[in-house]
Amino acid sequence: MHSAWPTKYLSVACACALISCGQDDSNQRSGAGTNLPEAGSTVPGLHRDGNQLTLQTDQFTLQPGQEKYMCWTAKASEAVKVASFSKDAQPFVHHVVLVTTTEDEPDGMRECDGLFRLKWRPLFAAGAGKVELAFPDDVVSAIDQNTQLLVQLHLLNQSDQPVTDSAAIVMKLSDAPVTENVMIGAFGNTDISLPPGQPGQVVVDCQNPIGTRLVGFFPHMHMLGRAMTFELGPTPDDMHMVYERTPYEFGDQRIDSTDMMLDGNSQVRVTCNYENTTQQAVTYGESTHDEMCWLVMFLVGRPTGCVLGSGPIFGDGG
Repeated sequence: MHSAWPTKYLSVACACALISCGQDDSNQRSGAGTNLPEAGSTVPGLHRDGNQLTLQTDQFTLQPGQEKYMCWTAKASEAVKVASFSKDAQPFVHHVVLVTTTEDEPDGMRECDGLFRLKWRPLFAAGAGKVELAFPDDVVSAIDQNTQLLVQLHLLNQSDQPVTDSAAIVMKLSDAPVTENVMIGAFGNTDISLPPGQPGQVVVDCQNPIGTRLVGFFPHMHMLGRAMTFELGPTPDDMHMVYERTPYEFGDQRIDSTDMMLDGNSQVRVTCNYENTTQQAVTYGESTHDEMCWLVMFLVGRPTGCVLGSGPIFGDGG
């Protein structure tokens, strides 16, 4: 049975609002800079080459079958405007989240818990596979000088050999004088219970109270996910399809760029379809072997989203 979504909507809205705190002066920022190391280096840090900024983490090691979360931090030495993000495919990377922090986290690479924290302001999120996200010309993700950047890596080594590697996020920078800042919202449901050996479905059905501009879709399920659809309409009985990922493949969690308006006071329906090929019931959880139903959105304007269910969303009380 669904928990009352307005309460969790407020949690999502508060978290999304944090994304734009201190960033509404993005029209004042310059994408130019000269004091970062050159790109192409394998040394951990932020490496600059013209309008390309590469974030390179420290190395990590995974034993066969090991699953864990790693966090890595670095300080931005200058203000930049990011016009696009990309990362390469790495078979042991379940997802990557890039955030700025409102309170400094420990330096360097360390193990960290899997739940999102309210003191993180998301900039970019991506799943398994090669991912590229380019914003419209007037949209950027702004990073202030001296801001701490944190990369969270959810890692799973499904091979029978140890893995030692690092991760990189490549950012193309903008020098456009007038821009709007991107933020992240989500529609999701944490009430997931998939019976063994059969198909299953999870639905997010709620009203979207806030009109906003949508510039990217990131659908996220785990290994049992097969398809996701996103419908809009004036009422639950009068809806039309605006986005779908069919088939959904866990190893190819690309982000789809778009540029559309999400009307306020519209009815929203996200449907996640699964095929539980295991002999056990599968529920909501952070592990790759659990399941999720999230449609993450890159937004311009006011943040929006709603979350149904009773499962945890944030790791520090939200």
